[in-house]
Amino acid sequence: MNHKGLVLQIACSVICLLLLASCGSPRGDIDGNIVGAGTEEPLQRANIILCLLPEDESNFLCTLQAAPTAVSDSSGTFTISNVPVGNYVLMYGIPGELVFSADEWEGVRVTKAEPCMRNMHNAVCQSSEDPEGVFWKEGGTLIGDAIFKLGSPDEEPESTVVSTGGGAYTFQGAVRSDHTGISIMIVKGELAPVVHVKAGETTDIEWQVTGR
Repeated sequence: MNHKGLVLQIACSVICLLLLASCGSPRGDIDGNIVGAGTEEPLQRANIILCLLPEDESNFLCTLQAAPTAVSDSSGTFTISNVPVGNYVLMYGIPGELVFSADEWEGVRVTKAEPCMRNMHNAVCQSSEDPEGVFWKEGGTLIGDAIFKLGSPDEEPESTVVSTGGGAYTFQGAVRSDHTGISIMIVKGELAPVVHVKAGETTDIEWQVTGR
């Protein structure tokens, strides 16, 4: 191959790489601040964890993502950069409670909790028949104030997450997974907060955490 041919081949390779880079999955950023709802004190050194919501209806609620992630600073501020476009539930883990590392929580699915008899401080239960790696594998512990509303056992529970033996409950507050050490807010029976990441845009969120 002559000199001109080699230069042309290199130029074509560079162009192809640039095209591939520009055609990668669209991404956005998340800027946020996380504080205690009661104290309004910043939650420091918290790992901010994304849980990807499915595009269509599924038998699971969301899937934990190992990356990208962030850690809040002394003022509770965090930035998660280069987040693939999609809808995410924000979760968090703090030192002393977070059990899993990022590679361990990657792909763990948050599923619907099964009814079972537990202390009211451990109101989230998970069937032992569910697959390994589920978020509620060993149950969940309430870590803040909660509002419960007893419903009829014969009715579909409003809450997709919390239920106990003898009845379904609408739950609002915070729960920590005993399996992962990751905490999550539940508002009106739904996982929260939900962030919608759009291509080339920065989503801002002010996040108040119950019980902190």
